[in-house]
Amino acid sequence: MLPTYAGKRPRFSPTPAKKPCHWRIIRLMNTIKIETERLVIRNAETSDAESAFGWLGDPDVFEYEESLPMSSVDEARSLIRMNMPAGSMLVIEAKGDGLIGQLDVEKQKDGSVEVGYWLSKKHWGKGYATESLTALVGYLRAKSTAKIRTEVNMANAKSLRVLEKCGFKLAEQKKRPRFLRGDVADFGTFVYKG
Repeated sequence: MLPTYAGKRPRFSPTPAKKPCHWRIIRLMNTIKIETERLVIRNAETSDAESAFGWLGDPDVFEYEESLPMSSVDEARSLIRMNMPAGSMLVIEAKGDGLIGQLDVEKQKDGSVEVGYWLSKKHWGKGYATESLTALVGYLRAKSTAKIRTEVNMANAKSLRVLEKCGFKLAEQKKRPRFLRGDVADFGTFVYKG
């Protein structure tokens, strides 16, 4: 289940973002399921760990991240288990093709919502990141008026293109150390503008 905002559970009557998209939100007890034409986005479960390790353990997926890729399915399982109470980790399932990536949602102290996305390398370039992020933003806008933001390494041109297509604009850019990698990178904070 995704975190509640201001302690309220809104009723859903989702309206798509500015650009037309075909998705629907289904709320079943404590689970959230967002469906698009090609994808199902749902809460991560510990049984997803083996599939999730496909992207969580891939150095190419983590090339621009601050953290390093995971080294085992058990690490992926622990990450999922840690995020289950808040429901902040969602998996992306391509209809007929299994799990292909994840979305993260985290409410910040300032009331904004930070999102993140990762896809299995074999599913890059198919529009899945744009489709899933557009659906998630539509869900969040239906649920709350909170500012939606994300951070990205400015060297990640593919991710910058996804954010542009999804209506995010650069709000701030700064150099930041990537301690686990022993270097410094430019990171941008992007805010959804529609």
